[in-house]
Amino acid sequence: METLEISKLYAITFLKGVIVNQIGIVENIVIVGIAVIIIAVIVILIYKKKKKQYIYFIEP
Repeated sequence: METLEISKLYAITFLKGVIVNQIGIVENIVIVGIAVIIIAVIVILIYKKKKKQYIYFIEP
């Protein structure tokens, strides 16, 4: 779980850096797109993990 949180923080920091340095170059748009996909995957993983833990918690 900690690894996921660190990954999420890294992805957000990375995305902020890309946005700050954005000059409208296609490469930057692609990088932002990849970063958004990475964040989406991380969020889905966290949601699935929490959902599984929650279900497990309901039925011990």
